[in-house]
Amino acid sequence: MRQYPLARLLLPLLLGVATSEMFSALSVMEIITHVLFVVVVFILVIIFNSKIGYSKRWIRGACLIAIFYFSGLIYCNLYNQTQFTIPNWVKNDYHSYEVEIIDVPIVKKKTIKLITKIHKNSDTLAMDGSEKTMLYIQRDSLSEKINYGDRINVYCQFSEIAKPLNPYEFDYREFLYRKGIRYQSYVTSYAWEKVSDKNGNFIQRIAYSVRNYFLSILETQEIDIQEMGVVTAILLGYDENLDPELAKHYSGAGVSHILCVSGMHVGVIFLMLNYLFGFLDKRKGGKIIKSILLLVFVWFYAFLTGLSPSVLRAGTMFTFVIVGQLFDKHVAIYNSLLASLLFLIILDPFLIYSVGFQLSYLAVFSIVWLQKPIYNLYNPKNKGIDFVWQLASVSIAAQVLTTPLCLYYFHQFPNYFILANIMIPLLSSIVMYLGIAVISFSFIPFLSTILNHLLVWSVKFMNFVVVSIHQLPGSVTNNVDIDKTAMILLYAAFFFTTAYFLNKKKYVWWLSISLWLMFFGYIVMDKNSDYTNQKITFYSIRNQSLIEVKLGNSVVSIMDSSLFANPESASFYTSATQVRNRISSNFRLGFSDTLSYTDDKINITNDFLLVGNKSVLFIDKRMSSGRIAIPKVNVDVAYVRSNPWIDIKTLSESIKANIWVFDRTNSPRNLERMMEECKQLGLNFSDLSEDGAYELRIY
Repeated sequence: MRQYPLARLLLPLLLGVATSEMFSALSVMEIITHVLFVVVVFILVIIFNSKIGYSKRWIRGACLIAIFYFSGLIYCNLYNQTQFTIPNWVKNDYHSYEVEIIDVPIVKKKTIKLITKIHKNSDTLAMDGSEKTMLYIQRDSLSEKINYGDRINVYCQFSEIAKPLNPYEFDYREFLYRKGIRYQSYVTSYAWEKVSDKNGNFIQRIAYSVRNYFLSILETQEIDIQEMGVVTAILLGYDENLDPELAKHYSGAGVSHILCVSGMHVGVIFLMLNYLFGFLDKRKGGKIIKSILLLVFVWFYAFLTGLSPSVLRAGTMFTFVIVGQLFDKHVAIYNSLLASLLFLIILDPFLIYSVGFQLSYLAVFSIVWLQKPIYNLYNPKNKGIDFVWQLASVSIAAQVLTTPLCLYYFHQFPNYFILANIMIPLLSSIVMYLGIAVISFSFIPFLSTILNHLLVWSVKFMNFVVVSIHQLPGSVTNNVDIDKTAMILLYAAFFFTTAYFLNKKKYVWWLSISLWLMFFGYIVMDKNSDYTNQKITFYSIRNQSLIEVKLGNSVVSIMDSSLFANPESASFYTSATQVRNRISSNFRLGFSDTLSYTDDKINITNDFLLVGNKSVLFIDKRMSSGRIAIPKVNVDVAYVRSNPWIDIKTLSESIKANIWVFDRTNSPRNLERMMEECKQLGLNFSDLSEDGAYELRIY
C-alpha cells in the first residue's frame, strides 16, 4: 500500500461520501463541529508525528483515516447544500419561470424532455440557477426546435419526483436526486415561449453542434435505420435510433457496453494511437510530444460525442493515465487511475452511485491488475492464436471485478461473454474507424460510397454475430439475485481467491475458502427465507388492479383484463419482485364475474380470496349497483377496486375488516370521499396511490 498512497486516502474518503446519506440533514453547527474535529485531529497529528514510535504508528494511520472519512462526510453535505437551492414554495402553485436548457433535448413520442435550471421567477425574483429541474414540454413543430443553451419562459407547477410505490421497483426519484434533480413539471404548448438562445457553456454548445453536424452527415448516407442506430450509438453516443430488440441481443451476449460511448471507446482510441505514436518514445522529447498528441486526440473524440458525461469521465481517466506514462514507474498506472478517481469525486461526489462510473473503474482496475497474469497462463506460439488469447485475457480480467456488480444490478450473466468479447470489440473498432472515415471523406462521392458500403456490411456482420451468440443454447443465466451483503461477500471471495493465485500464500487460500463458504451459506439461507416467506401483495398501479399471492417459489396473480391481455405490461411491475423472491412459476388470473381458482393452498372466487389464515374481500361496482348482496363477514382486507360508489358506514356494519385497501382504479374524488368516511369511523385504511403497495403476511 505504500506504493499507492492515494488508495489509503481514497478508501476512507469514499466511505465518508457513501455514508453521508445517514447524516444528510446536518445543521450548520453540526458541520462546523465536524470541521473543527478534523482540524484538531490534523493539528495533533502534525504536533505529535515525530513523537509517535514505530510500534504506535497505527495511531497516526487511524487519525488520517478519521480525517479523510469526516472530510468525505462534510464535503458531501456541503455539496448537497450548494446543489439544492430552490425554495420549497416552487411546488405549491403555478408560477412563471425563466429557465435555461442545460442538456440536449430528448424527443419523445408526445413530449420534449428538457433538463433546465431556473434563473428567474415571474421576472422579479432572481435565482442562482444552480439546481437542475426536469420539464416535459408538449411536442409540436415549435418545441422540436428547442436547443441546448436556449432560455424559455414557462408557466407551470413543479412537483417532486414520485417515490417508488411497489416492492423492489427502480427508485427513479433517488436516481434523479443523485443527478441533482428534485422537481419536474409538464408544460403545455401554449404555456411557454422562447426568450433567447446561445446561452450555456460555449464549449459544450460547440460540442453539441459538432456532433449534430456529424450526425447529419451520417443521416445523408444510405444506411438502414437499424444499422444507423448502431453506428450513431458507437460513434457519437446518440442512441435515439437504436432498435430496442437489437439492444436486448447485445445485452444478452454480454456486450451492451459496446452501444454506450464510454471508457471502452476512449480506450480503443487511446490504445490505437498509443501504438501508432510508439516510435516517439525512442526520440528525445518524444514522450512529451506523444502525450500531447494523445491528449489532443482523446479530447477531440470526447468533443465528437458531444462531451457526454461518461466520455468526460473516461477522458479524465485517460488524461491522468497519459500524464502518468511520462514517469517510468510500474505503479504509475494505478496512481494515475486513483488520482483521476479522486478528481472526479471532488467534482461530483454522487458519481460513486453511477452504475456506469462504477463499472468503468472496476473494469479498468481489473484489466490493469489481472490481464497480464491471466495472459501468462498460456503462451501460444501461433501469432493468430496469441492475438485471440490476448483479447480473451482482457475480457476475462474485466469480468472478474465487474461480475458481482452486474449480478446485483442486472440479475443476469452472459455465459458466452468470452466469445462475444473476443469478436465484438474488434468489430466495433472497425465500425468506429469506418464511421470516422465516412464522415471525414463524405465530400468525395466515390470514396464516400465505398466507405459507406464497408461500414454497412461491417455493422450487419457485427449484429449477425451478436444475435447468433445470444441465440446459442444457454446464452444467458437469467433471474440471478444477490443483495448487497451477498455482493460484498462475493467481491471478498473473488479478491482473495485471485490474490492467492498471484502470491500463493496459504493463509490467503484458507481465507478465500472461508469467504466462498460464507457466500454460498448466505445464498442458501436467503433462498430458504424467500421460500418460507408467504404473502399477499396489493400493487399500486395507475388505473389498474393487481394482486400477487406468493406461496413458496410460486405466485398466483389476479389482475385487470387489460393487464391479463398484456403479460409484458404486468411483468413491468412484478418482474423485480419475482426475481428478488426467486419465483419459478406464475399462474395468472383476470378479474371477472366468473373468477374461480382452487388448489390445496388457495381458494379464489369472484368475491373472496382465501389463503392460509388470511382472507380478502373484493369490493367493486357489482356491490354498489346491488348486483350482489353485501356479505356479513370478518376479513383481513376489504379490497376496493373499479371505483364503486359505496357507503363505507353501511358496509362496515356488515363487513368487519382489519384494513380497507383502496387501489388506483378509484377516482380521486371518490377516493377522497371514502377515506374521509374511514377517518370519521376510525377504520384502518391504506391508499395505494399514496402509501404504495400493501403487503399482507401469511402465517
